[in-house]
Amino acid sequence: TCMASSPKKLEHPPTMTWFKKNTASEDKDIFLEDGEHFITNNKLDGTWLVSTLTIAEADQNDIGEYYCKAQYDKPAYIEISGEDLITLSITGFECDISQKEIENAKIVDKSMDGGKLTFTVKCNPGYWFSKGSGNLLYCDDDGSPVYPECERVIIKTNMVEHNNDSNLLEVTYTSKSWNGTGTLCDDGWDNREAEIVCKQNGYKHGKAVSLTTDREDFVLTELDCPCDEKENLEHCLATRYEENELSCLPGETAGVRCYNESVETIATFLKTRSARKKYKLYLKIKVHKFGEPIGHTQLDSSSFALKYPSAELQTAKLSVKVKGDAAFIKIVARKPKGHKPSKPDCLTVEMKGPLDGKAYEFGHCFT
Repeated sequence: TCMASSPKKLEHPPTMTWFKKNTASEDKDIFLEDGEHFITNNKLDGTWLVSTLTIAEADQNDIGEYYCKAQYDKPAYIEISGEDLITLSITGFECDISQKEIENAKIVDKSMDGGKLTFTVKCNPGYWFSKGSGNLLYCDDDGSPVYPECERVIIKTNMVEHNNDSNLLEVTYTSKSWNGTGTLCDDGWDNREAEIVCKQNGYKHGKAVSLTTDREDFVLTELDCPCDEKENLEHCLATRYEENELSCLPGETAGVRCYNESVETIATFLKTRSARKKYKLYLKIKVHKFGEPIGHTQLDSSSFALKYPSAELQTAKLSVKVKGDAAFIKIVARKPKGHKPSKPDCLTVEMKGPLDGKAYEFGHCFT
């Protein structure tokens, strides 16, 4: 019931209308049309108009918050002030059931089981059912409601180097009654979740990959984060692997490739030697664009130079061989006449980028 002032100077008393708060989306609140389910009764009580809303055959779909508005002679709605929203608790089953008692969860379905009404409950993102809780809301033989318990789960990640391009993703989950550490199955694993993981580890961007490993210690699967989640896994959904209906193979282990710039170059020195008159270096170059390795058909001997702190070294031999998405570079450079190496003896390989023409430098020190 709610009330609105009805000044005597008005030609007609105000019209009362009822609404239900729309908590499921950003759409407008729901107007309750008078009928067989929602029944409104308005009557004057002195200078007040009293409006009563009756909900016939209420079920869990009617749980929510309601309010009324008054429309006066002038075409304007005035929301009733000084009145709290009316929260509906469903009664009339075997026991009283209130949405307020369902913490961190919501009712998603109902069914009849043995003549008793049973509700199916779903935990909110970031929560799991407690061990032994189950997902059903029902009334016990004593007429008391039995509510499922949803508990907060914390998911943390650790990146383990898999190869020069990618990291294996280890996950740890903890809650009041659950805990585990292992790998993540790649079901549901995509770039949105990889982006969050990489940002947590100090990178700007991330790309999801699937890795083949000899590990079979899957503990989580179907990791799914909301589209608006950017910074952490706090509101992400996940399924414990033992509850999953489909098994994961070793080639379906979730991995991640993190990067900071749209174009990144990775150099690995495979073999190096400082002889009496020459420097010899053998290195592997990989270039990533948006986290993906690309080919190196643009690279040749003119793309590289070898520099010493005091001078550019004369290259005696330089060869480039492309295999797959990697380029293997062999460099032999003569040491300057009368050269006395510093300690440590360091030099720099300079490469002109195959995509952007930018100069990249890779340093190496001989021991």
